Amino acid sequence: MKKYLILALSFAIIIIVGISCASAPSAEEIAAQEEARRNAEQARKDSLELEVRIALSLGREYHKNGQYRDAIPHFRRIIEELNPEEERAWKYLADCYTRLGQPDSAFAVYTQGIEKFPKAGYLHRGLGVYYQQMAGEFPDRKDEYLDSALVEYKRAYELNCKDCYSADRCADLHLARAELDSAILWYRAAVSADSNDADAWEKLAELYHYRGNWNGVREAYRSLHRIAPENAEYLLELGRALANTNDYENAVATLDEYIAANPEDYRGYQYMGLIHAANRKYTEAMKSFAEAEKIAPDNVKLLLDMADTYVDMKQFGSAERYLNKARRIDPRSCQAIVVEGNLCVAKARAAVPEEGIGVREKLGFECCYNIYKRADHAGCEKWQAVARIKLDYLDQYLPTEQERKEFFFIHPELEGKICQ
Repeated sequence: MKKYLILALSFAIIIIVGISCASAPSAEEIAAQEEARRNAEQARKDSLELEVRIALSLGREYHKNGQYRDAIPHFRRIIEELNPEEERAWKYLADCYTRLGQPDSAFAVYTQGIEKFPKAGYLHRGLGVYYQQMAGEFPDRKDEYLDSALVEYKRAYELNCKDCYSADRCADLHLARAELDSAILWYRAAVSADSNDADAWEKLAELYHYRGNWNGVREAYRSLHRIAPENAEYLLELGRALANTNDYENAVATLDEYIAANPEDYRGYQYMGLIHAANRKYTEAMKSFAEAEKIAPDNVKLLLDMADTYVDMKQFGSAERYLNKARRIDPRSCQAIVVEGNLCVAKARAAVPEEGIGVREKLGFECCYNIYKRADHAGCEKWQAVARIKLDYLDQYLPTEQERKEFFFIHPELEGKICQ
């Protein structure tokens, strides 16, 4: 009996194993199931990606048309439901809140976005814009907000060296703080990111001019002329810069081109006259000045440039005539003070005897010194700097107090008359 029981159990086990083996999927069935799973997953992904593309497209269309409230739900749906890894949705959502004047919401999106995508430069740039706007709305925290804006703009540029906008904003913020060297560096970064950034080149031209860096001015106007060859002003300033970097031949050629295209603009002839005068070609200079004077006979700067050139030519009568004409038009001209000083110095030099400078000659130079001092104040802007250079130069020729007393003791009849 026991034998039969064992045989029965063995038979049952064989049957069960056989049934199990018969019901297990084959390799082909397993492969088909895996293929079906992958297809279902891909279909789900495709459907999700399609929804993201549709939502992004709708949101961007509303954003482009300025319908920011209508755009927000589409960008929020992407971030909250469809795919929070879609960076662009964060960018557009934050921008919508910014444009709608909802700074708190914009700030939240920017900061959360940066936390999620720390190397997304445009998010840092957007946060910089936010901080800059806050600086305008909260004057008591202006410096704090602008410091934060500067940090974010710089980070944005570090992450993307082609981000011209962020470089421009860094430069503008430094310029607003009168940090000129830093402004120059950032405007250089901007034109490096975009060589056609005309605004940055114009700012560089101004800063280089202020610094007296004529090589920089020349580079800036050469680039501006390349960007906008139809802008006659750029060509004119390029000619001026070439002249100030001693590139005489190219300066003349550039101004010839300008004059040919703009024969009614006195400035072309005026700058040409200055270029010739700087190279001591006074005949050519006066011919150019004469053409300029025909067009603009009452232009004070032109008249004073002519007066200064006559000073260099030692034609003091003509210099005085043009100086007086300019002063009748503008009695408060700071340039006229400097030209008067130049005329005074030229006359004082001409009066120095062969044996050298004596006390009387020193008193004459002191007269010139006192003329330049009239231009040494903030109201004269750039002419103040010129006047200070002249004053520093004349320091070596001024009489001492003892020399002055002794001279007028011997020549009392000349006291108060030396400068006449």
